[in-house]
Amino acid sequence: MLEQTRAEHARLGGVSPEYIERTCAGLGHWIEGGAQGDLCWGLFHMRETGEGAGLGC
Repeated sequence: MLEQTRAEHARLGGVSPEYIERTCAGLGHWIEGGAQGDLCWGLFHMRETGEGAGLGC
C-alpha cells in the first residue's frame, strides 16, 4: 500500500503533497510495527438493544 500510494500520488488530484507524505510516513510506522511484532489486533462485536439504541440516548 505504501508503494502504491507513492506511485499513484499524481493521479490523486486534489490531495496535497504534504498529506501524501504524512500518509506515507504513517504507513511506514505501521509496517515497522508489524515487522517488529508490536501490533496486536482485537475485534469488538456489539449489538444495539432497546429503544433509542445508537442514538446517543
